[in-house]
Amino acid sequence: MKAHDGRSAGAYAFQLRNGNNARIVATRGLDSPLDERIGLEDSLYYSIEVLRNDRQAYYHEVPGRATLQQVITTFGNGNGYLDVQLGDIINIHHPQKSAGSSVLMVEEEEQDFTYGTDNAYYRVTAFGFEPLPVLPDPAIQLKLKPMEERTLGETSASLASTFKNYIEEATFEGESVAIEDLEFVAAESTEPTNTIAGKQDIRITVQAKHPISGETIKGTAETSVNYLWGDTFMIKSSEGGSAGAYSLHLRSGNAARLTVTSGLPSALDERVGTEESMHALYYSLEVLRNNQSIYNYEVLGRGTLRQVINNFGNGNGYYDVRLDDVIKIYHPQRSPNSSVVMIDEEERDFTYDSEYAYYRVTAFGLEPIPVMEAEGTSQTFSLREDVSTLDVKELVKDVTINHQSISEDRYTIEQVSEIDTSTTGKRTTKVKITMNDGLAETEIEVPYEVQWGSTFVLRGLEEMTVGAFSLLKEGDQLAIHASPGSSNTDLNRPVNNPFGRGIYYAIEVLENDTRKYNYEVTGNTLIRQAVNGFNNGQPLAVNVGDTIKVYHAETQGRNLLMMDEMVRDYTGGSNYAYYRVTEEGFEPFTDIKADPISQELLLGHETNTVNPAELIQNVTFNGRPLTSDLYTVEQLSNFDTTTVGEKGVRVRVSTTDGTGFTEVKIPYVVKWGSTIRVKNNDGATIGAFSLIKQTNPNNQNTQMMIRASQGVANTELSKVVHDYSDRSIYYQFDVMNKDNTTSRFTYDVTGNRTIEQALSRFNSGQPLNVNVGDIVRIYHTKEFRRNMLMEDEQEKNFTYGSQYAYYEVTEYGFEPSGKIDVEANKVEIPRGATDLDLKSFIKNVKVNDKVIPENLYTVSLNSEIDTSTPGRNNVAVNVTTDSSYGGFSTELNMPYEVRDHTTESSTNESQNNNTNNDGTSGSTERNEGTTPSIQDDPTTSADNESSLNMPQTNATRNTAWMLIGIALVAGIGTIVMRRKAKEKVENQ
Repeated sequence: MKAHDGRSAGAYAFQLRNGNNARIVATRGLDSPLDERIGLEDSLYYSIEVLRNDRQAYYHEVPGRATLQQVITTFGNGNGYLDVQLGDIINIHHPQKSAGSSVLMVEEEEQDFTYGTDNAYYRVTAFGFEPLPVLPDPAIQLKLKPMEERTLGETSASLASTFKNYIEEATFEGESVAIEDLEFVAAESTEPTNTIAGKQDIRITVQAKHPISGETIKGTAETSVNYLWGDTFMIKSSEGGSAGAYSLHLRSGNAARLTVTSGLPSALDERVGTEESMHALYYSLEVLRNNQSIYNYEVLGRGTLRQVINNFGNGNGYYDVRLDDVIKIYHPQRSPNSSVVMIDEEERDFTYDSEYAYYRVTAFGLEPIPVMEAEGTSQTFSLREDVSTLDVKELVKDVTINHQSISEDRYTIEQVSEIDTSTTGKRTTKVKITMNDGLAETEIEVPYEVQWGSTFVLRGLEEMTVGAFSLLKEGDQLAIHASPGSSNTDLNRPVNNPFGRGIYYAIEVLENDTRKYNYEVTGNTLIRQAVNGFNNGQPLAVNVGDTIKVYHAETQGRNLLMMDEMVRDYTGGSNYAYYRVTEEGFEPFTDIKADPISQELLLGHETNTVNPAELIQNVTFNGRPLTSDLYTVEQLSNFDTTTVGEKGVRVRVSTTDGTGFTEVKIPYVVKWGSTIRVKNNDGATIGAFSLIKQTNPNNQNTQMMIRASQGVANTELSKVVHDYSDRSIYYQFDVMNKDNTTSRFTYDVTGNRTIEQALSRFNSGQPLNVNVGDIVRIYHTKEFRRNMLMEDEQEKNFTYGSQYAYYEVTEYGFEPSGKIDVEANKVEIPRGATDLDLKSFIKNVKVNDKVIPENLYTVSLNSEIDTSTPGRNNVAVNVTTDSSYGGFSTELNMPYEVRDHTTESSTNESQNNNTNNDGTSGSTERNEGTTPSIQDDPTTSADNESSLNMPQTNATRNTAWMLIGIALVAGIGTIVMRRKAKEKVENQ
């Protein structure tokens, strides 16, 4: 079969199968486009009828509007092929036939077997299609009437019962045949289908008895019926075919029925959506009644037209609705004109480029009802603002039709109610939005708020607003507008009648200290009169820079300024408030001042308990002193007590109501206080350990503690203490308990640590708690001049030339201390000697483990030396160092032995190489008197130490030594002495 332009309209190939069976397969045949229509007219282009034993076994119509693709896919059972049997007759009826458009291929050549008619007949044989001649048979001649127009989806009586209504005349061989005698031949007739809109060719075949022979004679004629779209909306498939045509049919009362058909000639078994979206929703149909959903039908992209039709309603292809029901179509996979409604038999798209369409069921059919929605744009106005020039478009935003935003040129806006800015508060105004095509309109309420703007407010009796004066700019002119301000104000009440005829409030406008306007209101004036009387009811023009002086007879929060919708009082407790006119509004005069109180802090001290209010004094507002309850003080930066020197911290002083503030810099100085300062060879501070007293604010208990600090601001913390390769202890920090003489805290710093590490790792970065009486020992391996105590802000050295310094923890700070060691000589004294050199009892004296010169200590007796009787004895002596070595003093029992002169000589010969032959002492004479015989006593003073024991002094201890069978104990006194504590209460 060929199309009107010679292209293929379908090639039907014969295939012999097993037994008596064969198959006809629809193909393209020619290289022709699949998506172009085959006929010029939409009506029947050709039909294929299969007759088996004179009965119709299959019938297939191809309309002129069909494409080659549709021809192929709709043949058979929609699968492109048809199974037949040998002996079946194929009738090709081709009413739009042209020359060579219905042919049979015989030995690869086209042959036309229509014999000049619109039909061709072929028999199915084992060798293929066998053409049959078309012979003129005697037949009944029929003249048919045109059929009435019908509506898509409408149910009509079958032709079998109504065919006679369409026969105008029937004749046989020129003789009239009674219509009543005709019988309908259903197998050779075509019933109209109500599922396709448009003109349909209808064939009516009748039969009757031959008037003479009695044989059956037949007659066939064609007419047409036109199916109108009527009230139908349709969704098209992704390929442009039908995805469901829904026709509305009115019934009795307010009932109606929605019936689904194909509407367009479309393949029933092809999916309606694309392959990419086959599992997504293609469209949905929802029935709304009184804004409630009563039915919802969803079609997925993989659904076929057959499934769409069969599943609709309750599976019967229709759904009953009522008048005023709304049908909502949601089509997320829409394409242009894929969701349409038929109006006057033409497609109309009422989606407005959205995914939705709405139709109302009415007595006149489906009425498109675009759903218009809009959102009001909330507005904010200032009190007394002029809104006469407001563009109504500013009141509306996001106008949508069917939930799709539309441009402003498709609708108009009309303001229905006025906007009132005479008082503050939240209100609404109404606007009406109308589509230009008149199909939709809506009214919405637009919220708006009238705010105070820049307004000074005066309150009167019972806190009622008795006047609000707003600064507004109209054009280029600033002006003050008077209003009641609050909607709660009773305009017929007096301002404050207890004040009678006295001035209750007054407004004065000053230009360069010159009065340019003055307005006074007495207490008995009605509020309405007070408001309307301002500048005779007209706005008062003012200029930038003018000063507004507002007087109010009462001072307790009744002379106010509204700023940022916050109530603020700029009177400072007085009867006056002053405002400057600016382009931005009233600017209050808020001259707040405060004097700083200089602070003196100590290195390492905590400052989190400092009350910021105690850092300032003499606070004034507009020149008027403020009491402490009228302002607050906020500390903006932190004190820094990690280094010494002069610094500053900023505080903000604000009025309690927040109307004014100023920032004040508080100068402070951080002093060394009582701090152990350790330096390196370069003179850099590598450790500053301050003794501080911390008071617990909860229970007022105090705790002494030591905190490590940087000390000096210019210290480079990233540098090492001594040298990167120095892994030995550079300095050591020990805390020893005085009671048990044992170290309870030790902190070693090696030479390769950075200064920052040395400081931050002290007691894991936390202050070290100590007790009064504890001894702190600082060991410095390199140089005694780098181990200092900061006292009265001066560096002082208490190492006495050694590697150690000792300090006692007191309530007032570190008290310098030290360790004195005395080593005794073995002394023999001649009996009767009276003038003795006391230093001969001493071998050496050490301060902090360093031997000091003999001339820098003194020895005195605490008891008498008995030389009258030979034998061993002890004498109590005091050893006192010079003040340059701390002035330390210790009392020791020194052993000595008194000998007779003769015994002494013989004895000394064997025991002492220093004696003379005459038996006198061989010791060197001293100026102080007779020098006793001396023998070295290797015993240290450890046995005579006080209770304080200093670790790591390399001192050895012995409990006794024996000489000549008698225990002679040489006591070496060791004691850590402290100087008398200085009075430092005022410094702490």
